[in-house]
Amino acid sequence: MSRAVLILFLFTLPVSLISQFRHMHYNLTLYGNPFSCDENNNNTDAKDAALDVIIDYAQPDLFTVNELRDGNLWANRILNNVLNDDSELWARASLTGQFTSSSILNGLFYRSDKFFLESQETVHLDLDGGLLLRPIDIYNLYLMDEGLFSGDTTRFSCAVAHLAASDEQERSDQTEAFVSRIEELGPGNYIFSGDLNIDSAFEEAFQNLVSHPNDMISFIDPITISPNWNNNPSIAQYHTQSTRFSDTNAGCFSGGGLDDRFDITLLSQSILEGSDGISFISDSYLVLGQNGNDYNQELQTFNNGAVPDEVATALYDMSDHLPVLTEFNTEFILSAEQGAFEIPFEIFIQEQSISVSFSRQDDYQVELFDISGKLVKSRTSLGDGLRLETPSGGIYILRVSNKAAVGIKKILVN
Repeated sequence: MSRAVLILFLFTLPVSLISQFRHMHYNLTLYGNPFSCDENNNNTDAKDAALDVIIDYAQPDLFTVNELRDGNLWANRILNNVLNDDSELWARASLTGQFTSSSILNGLFYRSDKFFLESQETVHLDLDGGLLLRPIDIYNLYLMDEGLFSGDTTRFSCAVAHLAASDEQERSDQTEAFVSRIEELGPGNYIFSGDLNIDSAFEEAFQNLVSHPNDMISFIDPITISPNWNNNPSIAQYHTQSTRFSDTNAGCFSGGGLDDRFDITLLSQSILEGSDGISFISDSYLVLGQNGNDYNQELQTFNNGAVPDEVATALYDMSDHLPVLTEFNTEFILSAEQGAFEIPFEIFIQEQSISVSFSRQDDYQVELFDISGKLVKSRTSLGDGLRLETPSGGIYILRVSNKAAVGIKKILVN
């Protein structure tokens, strides 16, 4: 039995839509085998297979990494073999090995149907002009939303750091130089993630980030926990290293069990307040695979509880770190003037579903919003159509996007 649907092509009033994206930060543990690791104790094919399982489960839209070996071969391997193994939606930033003597780099991968990488830069010199051990990379992106049509899209910056493991002063120099650059850039939407190698919130390197005299420059830890992180069982659910205790793959991985909160995501005040188009979703901060019961032990892969055993095993195989997930709402205004570059598509409503068909095959993101702007359904189509479960009666906005264009229709379901 079919249900009536009215397609409303004109918007008489602006409508504010809220979409979402998920960020995942992950130390890949010497991906590409620099230093003493090799294909025997850190097999790249096995890492790709594990990462594929993790990505399929976590479903990030924005993916930042540490310990990616210098050279396009390795970044392209992740892009092609893992992220784009069944689509062409993912893109990546350029590597910045020219700014460091280190053979392990930071990286950014992103959904090109949701984000556009506008520019990138590195903070690679300390305040005295000396070369930092490892640079902090800043990636400047904007949302692929309807604001593109009016030049008023939402921008944000994603910074990725890998602080020195055994040199507290070097860690401080790294964050001091980074904050100095943020002072020059000015307040805005910033997401700062990395393997910070810090034991507590009292360390100077961390205080440089969170205690700036200008609140709009300071970064904020989105979770409220004890400031003492190392060997503190009360914050076990936020410990990210090490997934191994004694089995270190012949010294390639770190051991000692899960007792350090090294991998952290911090946010600018504007994102926590949601004052500039992007807002943090409360309680979305998650250490993937961390069940809170493996303190000072290796990651439990059987009956993990936090993730399916297949995912827990992939996390154990992939890295001695666990990834950190955060989620964000994005708000944009849909007005009557928008609709340039529209993707043509057709809608037919049946009793249990909405069918959406496209005039040509492509990778499409399909989102259904209610009239208040809340995201109701989101699906990815890898062909020429898909079906969504039918919502209850009312007015809805259907938004279809790919890497090049956006199509929008308002529908009335009786």
